[in-house]
Amino acid sequence: MTPVQTRKIVLATNIAETSVTIDDVVHVVDCGRAKETAYDAERRLAVLEAQWVSIASARQRRGRAGRVRPGHCWRLYPQTFVEARFDPYQVIPRADR
Repeated sequence: MTPVQTRKIVLATNIAETSVTIDDVVHVVDCGRAKETAYDAERRLAVLEAQWVSIASARQRRGRAGRVRPGHCWRLYPQTFVEARFDPYQVIPRADR
């Protein structure tokens, strides 16, 4: 249990999109990026690349704030950026292409 008068802030990552719920989180800061595993054919190895999240992922991150009481999500990107760059859902590349 967290002491009274303590603030809990989640810096949204892929972890914030899971079913894990941290009680009393009121503030979420979403940078709009996530590290995803990709394959670098030139180097022949898997790498973690920072990519923009999907609209669905951003919604899930927002949902982490205010589970127990009213909360707020601060997004570090404008809505116009979401409309221009974010896919509706996460795109998973197929291995057979």
